[in-house]
Amino acid sequence: MRSAKVPPRGCSLPLERAIVDFAADQAFAQTRIKLREHWGFMIGESTIQGIVLGHARNMFEASQTSPDFPEAPMAAKISMAHAKGTRTPVYAGAIEGGVEIAGRQLFERSVRAGFGADSRVHAVGDVAPWSVGQVEEQFGAQGSYLIDLYHHVCEYLSDAAKAIVSRAAPQEARMAAR
Repeated sequence: MRSAKVPPRGCSLPLERAIVDFAADQAFAQTRIKLREHWGFMIGESTIQGIVLGHARNMFEASQTSPDFPEAPMAAKISMAHAKGTRTPVYAGAIEGGVEIAGRQLFERSVRAGFGADSRVHAVGDVAPWSVGQVEEQFGAQGSYLIDLYHHVCEYLSDAAKAIVSRAAPQEARMAAR
C-alpha cells in the first residue's frame, strides 16, 4: 500500500480513472461488471459512487474560481485551438456548459497556461458565432479568431465525392486532386 500510495480500502489513481470512465457511460451497477471484465475484480457499488461523486465535486469546485484578468506580463505566447489542426502548443480541456460558462472556462485555461497582460490568444474553430463572440469578450484586443473554412470545405468535398463515386479508389483519387 505504501509503495503504491494507496490508502487502506482505497483505489489507485489509474483504477479511479477507469471507474470514472466506466461510470460516465453507464450506471454504477454496470460499472461493477465492467471493472470485473476489464480488471478482473469487483468493487462495491457504493465505493464506485463515492469515487465518481468525489471527482465530480472536485471538478465543480475547481470550476467555481474565476481568475482576474492578468496585470503582469508573461513570457508565454499562447495559441489556443477550438478545433483540429494547430501546430503550436495547445492547452486543452473540455469546454462545456452555456456560452458564458464556456467563455469563462476558455479564459481560465488560458490564464493557467500562462496568459498575461502582453500575451495573445489565437483561437481556431468553426463558424459558431458564440465562439467568436466569447473570444472577443474574454480577451478583447489580445484575442483573435480564425474560422477554419478549409477544414469544413474538405469535409463537404469528401461527402460529395462519396456521393458521386461509389468505389473507394476513384474517391481517393478525386480527393487527392483537390
